[in-house]
Amino acid sequence: MIEGTFYQMECDTCNATGVLHKETGEQIPTSTVLIAMRQLIKRQRQQIEHLKKNQMPHDPYGHLNDRRGGKHRMD
Repeated sequence: MIEGTFYQMECDTCNATGVLHKETGEQIPTSTVLIAMRQLIKRQRQQIEHLKKNQMPHDPYGHLNDRRGGKHRMD
């Protein structure tokens, strides 16, 4: 995508995928780019799920005193 000051238009060189062959600078077939992007998204989703499973519960007031019925900033 080429972005000018007041417009956007698709790039003919990369067929609007934003990806070119590293060595030749030629366009990569859209189907190949699509497969690679799907694999990347799948790996990222798996990583997010892994991080969610191993995340410790967050208690922003954990360090505060628990006396008098609750955790309040002014305890």
